This record gives sequence, C-alpha cells and structure tokens, in this order.
Amino acid sequence: MRNLVHVILLSSLTLLGVNGITSCQQETDCGCTPLPREPITAAALTQVNTWWLDEVSSAGQITRTGAIKDRYSMQFKSDGTYVQTLLTDDTRYAGTWMLMGNNNRTLHLTDHKGSNQEYTVEGAGTENLFYWRTDKTGQTESFSFTSTRK
Repeated sequence: MRNLVHVILLSSLTLLGVNGITSCQQETDCGCTPLPREPITAAALTQVNTWWLDEVSSAGQITRTGAIKDRYSMQFKSDGTYVQTLLTDDTRYAGTWMLMGNNNRTLHLTDHKGSNQEYTVEGAGTENLFYWRTDKTGQTESFSFTSTRK
C-alpha cells in the first residue's frame, strides 16, 4: 500500500511538472513568458550553396532520401531568386523568394509559373534547413534539407 501511495504521488507531481512546462511553452494568458524565437535571416538560407531535400513528412508519413519520388535541391541566391533542381533529370526551375512575417519565419516563394507558396521556417543553420506548411487538405507537410548530398 505504501508503494502505491508513492507511485500515485510521484505520478501526480510528474503530471503537474509536465503540465507546467507545456503550458508555458504555449502563447497563452498563463502569465508565462514564452521563449523568444530568433529571427531567420536571408544569410541563413544563402550561406549554403545548395540545400538537398533529405526528408518529407506529410499527414504523419515520413519519407527519407532514397524513397522521395520527386527529390530536389534548392539554391537560394542573395538577389532574392532561387533555383530548384529535380535530381531525377536535372530539370531546373527558377523563382523568387523572400522572408517575411514575425521574425522573418515565413518563407514566401513565387515559382516559375507565378504561383505563390508560403512555408514556416523552423530552423536554418549551417547544415540543416527545416520548413513546413499546411497543405490544401489541412495536413501538415514538412521539408528537411541538409547541406550535403546523400
């Protein structure tokens, strides 16, 4: 019985701790200050010559490098243009890009046909780039790139 009381007490404290942590990470009126998110800079996208698509997640399904049907690379240029290259046949598509929104975390792309797409950039470092969007069906699609071809 004594062990049961300890388990219940420990479980309750754990739940309170987890609830306290998660509630302060959300932007709510909880009285907590969320951790600031660093702005994304244009240099973060252009510092790597070529970003190679490494992983795609859509509707909870993750597809990695070797199984991505239309794998491509991205080159973001400092003049606000980009080149997307399909790796299967080296077809190249040019477009324009810009960062906008809160902390420059919205990546706005205008493709070669004039269609606009927006992604939320979660991270851009010297080795990885990660952004996502909500597709037409309301599902989250995420794209993970690396600075080295695999």
